[in-house]
Amino acid sequence: MPLATGYQPKSEVRLYVGTETTFGTATIAGGTWKEYLVKEIGALPQFSVAAESIARRSGSFLESDGGVIQNPCVFEGEIEVTFYATKDLLTALCGWAFEDASDPAVLTGAYVAPTTWNDATAVGSALPVTLLFKDAGQVNDLKYTSCVCKRMEIMGDVTADGGLWLAKATFYTAYKPIEEDLDPSSAPTIDVSAVRKMCQLITDGVTIDGEDQLISSFNVVIEREVGRLPIKTAATYVPFGYTMGPFIVTGSLHSPKTDAQTVKLIEESYDNTTVEIVLTISTEASCAITLESVKLDNSQITEDDQTLGIDFPFKALTLDSGGSTSDVFSLANGA
Repeated sequence: MPLATGYQPKSEVRLYVGTETTFGTATIAGGTWKEYLVKEIGALPQFSVAAESIARRSGSFLESDGGVIQNPCVFEGEIEVTFYATKDLLTALCGWAFEDASDPAVLTGAYVAPTTWNDATAVGSALPVTLLFKDAGQVNDLKYTSCVCKRMEIMGDVTADGGLWLAKATFYTAYKPIEEDLDPSSAPTIDVSAVRKMCQLITDGVTIDGEDQLISSFNVVIEREVGRLPIKTAATYVPFGYTMGPFIVTGSLHSPKTDAQTVKLIEESYDNTTVEIVLTISTEASCAITLESVKLDNSQITEDDQTLGIDFPFKALTLDSGGSTSDVFSLANGA
């Protein structure tokens, strides 16, 4: 039999994000779909599970087919997508990750996980999405149901990607992928909002503990573990729902090194006090990321091209005093 031809070019794959109303039910063709600016799509999971060795027959040096099991009841898939960080994408990303798509989007110490991460339940405050990858399947489109964002990362680097901000989302689903030809009945809304840029960071708009910083790169990560509950329907391997772990909020800033920074901020890396980090881009865009209470984590001096640099990794925290009212992460996302 001759080898197949007609290999699939990755450039023709498009991602549509659909709004779900019922957990476990994919967005229909006539539903609400949006297309964001995508830089890169990671590996797309197939409906497959590990071949697990459970027993070796006594008296044999080799595994038998009955001792290796594939258990589709434990299917879990992750999809990593890197977007260009437009205004609308950043708002949506906060909704996917911690269910706040307002302005400002805030993750507070009073956060309570939704109670609607269960199959066939109205989504309520939860914001699962359907990911539809056009022309990514074997012969049709590839659709993933009830995807939740278990990890979001906002990042920017003056020397990479034209200085544009990027946003990376790691989506989780426990529903098996579906391959079908699905064309939204109305064209998906294309995101035409402005991409945030490193050159828009205003001179006194990046501060650590009130001290102005000139930065060349940054990243902020919000992540939590997501898992599946046991199956609800054996015939289709549908999960009863998802479980959610606690959030971890981390990040880093990179800055050219100055003596004043060394004296002032390296001290903050060991004195067990919290500081505030603020990143503000130009007033025309009125966008700001604020982390009210962070502890710096193992700062170090680096060698940049012509100067020394300094890394400020950090962990964002709630406060033991008044923790329920403290804002761990806030994104004001104006014009």
